[in-house]
Amino acid sequence: MRSGGVLLLAVFVAARSWAQDAPDAGEPVLAANAEEVDAGPVEATDAGEVATGATAELEGEPDEDGLAAALADPVQSIAANTAQAASDAPATSWLISGADLRRLGIQSVEEAVRYLGHAMSSYEFNAKAGAAFTSRGYSSDQLGLHMAVFVDGNQTDGSALTTQGASVYLMPIELIDHIEVLIGPGSVLYGNHAMLGVINVVLRGADSLKGVHATVQVGGAPPVDPGAKDLSWGEVNARAAVYGGASGTLLGKSAELTWHLGLRYDRMLGYRVWDRRTGLYDDQFGRDALGRLTLRARWGDWHFLGWAGVRQGWGSTATGGTSNSGSFEPEYGLDASRHWAVRERGDFMFRAYVTVFDTHSWSETYSPHPDECRQAVGDAACYDTLDWLTVKPHLESMFTWDWGLDRRHVTTVGAHLLADISLVSTGYRSFDGQRAQSPAPDVAPLPNAALYAQHVWRFSAGSLYVGLRGDVGALDWNLAPRVSLNLSPAEHLNVKAIFSSAFRTPTITERFLEVPHVLLANPDLVPENVYSAELAAQYQVGGQTLLLSLYADYWRNVIRVVAQTVNGELVNQFRNVSTVVSAGVNAAWKGRQGPFDWALSLSYAPGRYLLNPAELATLKVLQSSLDTLGRPAFGETLLPVEGGSDFYATAHATWAVTGWLAVTVAANVNSPRLRYYALTAQPVADLGAWLPWSLDTRTAVEVQASKHVQLRLIYTGRTFTTGPTFPPQLLDNFELPQPNGTLGLHLNPVPNHALMAEVSVHL
Repeated sequence: MRSGGVLLLAVFVAARSWAQDAPDAGEPVLAANAEEVDAGPVEATDAGEVATGATAELEGEPDEDGLAAALADPVQSIAANTAQAASDAPATSWLISGADLRRLGIQSVEEAVRYLGHAMSSYEFNAKAGAAFTSRGYSSDQLGLHMAVFVDGNQTDGSALTTQGASVYLMPIELIDHIEVLIGPGSVLYGNHAMLGVINVVLRGADSLKGVHATVQVGGAPPVDPGAKDLSWGEVNARAAVYGGASGTLLGKSAELTWHLGLRYDRMLGYRVWDRRTGLYDDQFGRDALGRLTLRARWGDWHFLGWAGVRQGWGSTATGGTSNSGSFEPEYGLDASRHWAVRERGDFMFRAYVTVFDTHSWSETYSPHPDECRQAVGDAACYDTLDWLTVKPHLESMFTWDWGLDRRHVTTVGAHLLADISLVSTGYRSFDGQRAQSPAPDVAPLPNAALYAQHVWRFSAGSLYVGLRGDVGALDWNLAPRVSLNLSPAEHLNVKAIFSSAFRTPTITERFLEVPHVLLANPDLVPENVYSAELAAQYQVGGQTLLLSLYADYWRNVIRVVAQTVNGELVNQFRNVSTVVSAGVNAAWKGRQGPFDWALSLSYAPGRYLLNPAELATLKVLQSSLDTLGRPAFGETLLPVEGGSDFYATAHATWAVTGWLAVTVAANVNSPRLRYYALTAQPVADLGAWLPWSLDTRTAVEVQASKHVQLRLIYTGRTFTTGPTFPPQLLDNFELPQPNGTLGLHLNPVPNHALMAEVSVHL
């Protein structure tokens, strides 16, 4: 830890001693807005579209095909921490425009990936309280653990409760310029968690947000439970946002400020479940109220980002418990960075930021042990409680050097210091809320130091990227390499061969959290690792782009929850029990022609657990499930990855009917998903047709009513949603299909049909 800090300071002092003041210097880092890309003047329009590709003085007739090709090859910074065309990046990447987000009424990163992404699929696995992501044969229901998510380069790992913080359904959508998505391992630059990929949400600059804007949305959906008492069991949600931007001069330097205040309320669908304690049905409802203020500022070479949010949850969606559960979850963040030019050839960046998540939750789910309830609160029945404060300070420095001032040889070196400081306590609370007991919190400061280096050689036929990152932490160490060879064998054609890797160290929860009668600690957990090989091709002509990639991935030491019997009691424990192998193909086509623009993504990405007999015995998979789904390989057994789809696809298209009317249609389709514990509860062969595909659709009509008023009407349709009223004998609901084609427990239903209306005003 000390050596990492000394090196970070040395890099800062050495580079700063060469630094020369300049308003903008070198290659921007991940946090760079699209408006700041040095590859050319890339500006966001009022509609939020990103105009990409370098502009130049044109002589004679304009090169319309060349310009269209440049516009189809967006400038992005996520793959290499430097601005470059997507075709030149050392990874497969995808760009989602802010205009498409707003057209379709997208509310979260999960919805953006579901309807507008490529080579990745997602779904709500418990009705707006959590999201699951699938990519290249692996599925994760914890966004902050396997998918690194950034907002303007700030890593928002999320909280203990939702892994996403209070922003799960309150992203500042109106402030988003575009979202960059890197598909595949990205730990070489972004370290821990970047296993499925990296998502960077890039915010708009003040120039595209002048004045004050306001948006109001209201939506609803009918109930899906056949036992619903009336329409009041339907879904209701409302959202309001006020935002804007201003720019000018402050103390002789250019300055700008963008701001966004969003509020949202959700009343999820009502439904009935069987309560094992009382022997009666329980009416379930979930309600969430959220608020978030986001500020983004720039003053000279300084960049600032700050936010404060809070989420209050009541009922079943708050913590996955019954209707008597709830949560209160504030979050805060502050980010400051500065760039210095270094002798015309380079750029030095220093950055400091901190995120804070403060979770308080109470849940009826586990029915605490009567003896401990009596000892704690004097009653035989009580709630579980969880209080979790997480503070994550970060220090980063990055130095980029262009050896020949021609971008042919560019070296980037960086250092990263961070600490994951958690204070966790679990306890009990009486049902009347008058008595509670929580022991002193467990304090877990987990420091980590990282160094990384990357060099790119550009030559007439392509480029070669080589990078390596090393992490040393309180728990583990890891090396993450990446090599990418990019070639252009023909005009308009780019081919890449990529090897990359990523890792995830076990969290404090997985290693050390212990809840009596529920969860055992496991300090012997080791990091998860993934290694990926990929061959990709991109063909651009006119305004069309075709992408095709073949890949193979190998995951080892995958961490899973395992149920076991200790002293006659069934408890859970996190263990390294799985290896995952995957190989497949991702294909995409995007383009525009006249009043139409479209994108289509197809993926065949089967993932399989590779399990030996001891692992199968540990996971307690039914023999009938093995007979139906298992396949022998390498002396072991292959089983489908939990929650993953072998095939998934997204498509969206917009038709600008007139200058004031546009229609957008989007769809997401997935082959069946299995929740793994279903393989231990019910013979899959008996389910037959209970393994559905899923199809989600969204249609939006956008009307420019006047210069300052915009209207949208958005319809969402989802298939294979099963109402969750079950007879008492189906205690855990494992046997029935659930939304999105999932088999297994689903805590809250999702409506088949929903309608949302939106009014946006520029004041």
